[in-house]
Formats: sequence, structure tokens, C-alpha cells
Amino acid sequence: RLDLARQMIADLNPDYVILSGGIANEKAGRSEASAMYDYLKEKNVPTKMLIKEDKSHTTLENAINSCKIAEEMHVTTLIICSSIEHFTIYNFNPLKMFNDQLQNKNVKLLIYTEGKKV
Repeated sequence: RLDLARQMIADLNPDYVILSGGIANEKAGRSEASAMYDYLKEKNVPTKMLIKEDKSHTTLENAINSCKIAEEMHVTTLIICSSIEHFTIYNFNPLKMFNDQLQNKNVKLLIYTEGKKV
């Protein structure tokens, strides 16, 4: 997914990228967001564009917490970047969960997957 995120950054040049994921494994001692940040930094993605959201443990929490950050930043477009498989599992579909969080908000929601914006 991070290589997909790198492609999305190259294709769409977003102002910011929210990296969402908490500590999934206590033994690892760091959040998924921190691991993603380190990987993207190593791949020369400008760190000024990276925002760590490190409280989430589920796709629903990713949506809740990321939408809250986006709302505070007054974004007009939010792009969900994930693998195509993630969008095909109804119960875990981030598009549905993000849409639910953005109801009655003036934010355009897009998805980016497999090198395509949909």
C-alpha cells in the first residue's frame, strides 16, 4: 500500500497525506502510522506533507480519526488510497466508512487504487 501511496503522491501531488494506524502489535513498540512515515521518509517523500494519525486500530477508526483531521484542516477533497481488495470487502470497505463520516460535510471523496483515481 505504501508503494501505491507513493504513486498516488507522484500522480496527484496532494498537499498532505494522512497516515492512519495505531499500534497493532505491542511488541513492535510503534504505530503503523510511524512505520509508514519512516518508510515514506526513506523513499524521499517530503515529511512536511505527512501527518501521522496513530490512534486507529480498525478501518472504521481510520475513517473517524482521518476525517476529523481532514475536517480540522478544512480540506475540500479527501483521497482514500488502498489496495483494490480493501474496497471489495463490504464490511471493511473504507469508502463506505469514510462516506458515513463525511455525511453533510462539503468534502469530495475519491479513491486511488492500483494506480487509478476512481
